[in-house]
Amino acid sequence: MSIFKCKMCGGTLEFAAGDMVAVCDSCGSRQTLPRLDDERRVNLYDRANHFRRNDEFDRAMGIYEQIINEDGTDAEA
Repeated sequence: MSIFKCKMCGGTLEFAAGDMVAVCDSCGSRQTLPRLDDERRVNLYDRANHFRRNDEFDRAMGIYEQIINEDGTDAEA
């Protein structure tokens, strides 16, 4: 199972397999989860999150747009 961190506080998100929404164990915020059904999408999310954390928002947005173009129903992107 993957480990996701909260976008608000950095805590660990708790969720069951197949869930699309997770709850932070620290602050209680609810967040959508990405659909990670193939290795390419995992790499795209990793790159986008890296850019977002480093305040390179335009570069992150470009990658998120690629994900949305492939799957417009992915709420996380």
